[in-house]
Amino acid sequence: MQMLDMIRAAGRIIAIYLVYSGQVSAQPINNTTETCNPLGVTNADMILCASIGYSKIDSVLNEQYKGLKSGLSDASRQSQLLDAQRAWVIFRDKSCSDIYDSESPGAEAPIAKLSCLGELTSVRVVELIYLRTGYRADGFATAVSAVAKSTGVDASSRARAVKVLEDGLEYGPLFEEYAEKNCNMARDLYLEEKGLCVSRMKFNNSVH
Repeated sequence: MQMLDMIRAAGRIIAIYLVYSGQVSAQPINNTTETCNPLGVTNADMILCASIGYSKIDSVLNEQYKGLKSGLSDASRQSQLLDAQRAWVIFRDKSCSDIYDSESPGAEAPIAKLSCLGELTSVRVVELIYLRTGYRADGFATAVSAVAKSTGVDASSRARAVKVLEDGLEYGPLFEEYAEKNCNMARDLYLEEKGLCVSRMKFNNSVH
């Protein structure tokens, strides 16, 4: 399992990078003069930087969602996308509220919630890009190959690798509903096998 832990740790690093990228140079937030100090160590500094990072990734999310929707000429596909997005929002908000509650009344609760929102949003951005283009850059296929090599790369070893990567990853009924709707869309658009799609989504959400 050491390899699996390393793969998941790498995923967490990627997600954190997506949330905080661009903060080395001062960036305004919400059209104010507030800027992020990446060297700041106070809770206020970290909350501000996390807010800026989340605002950025949320803007990317909106861009990708609008781009995907505009490329779906079929009204039923657009409705399918809306259902999946709504299910994801419910899953994201509940997950991050739970994290806030688990940290509250600690001073780090707002930081934990913002980090959660940023991480889950960055994962959803990657999923929207896949639905929009048909290309995945989420690292799941690479992780499957890396795990499969330990037993010899063939169809059976790859199938076992998929199971290893999703082993123990359960996110509750809200995630299951989101995955169901999203994977139905992936199946309809790109013929992705539903079980594989769910495994992939579980692995990618393990960054949270």
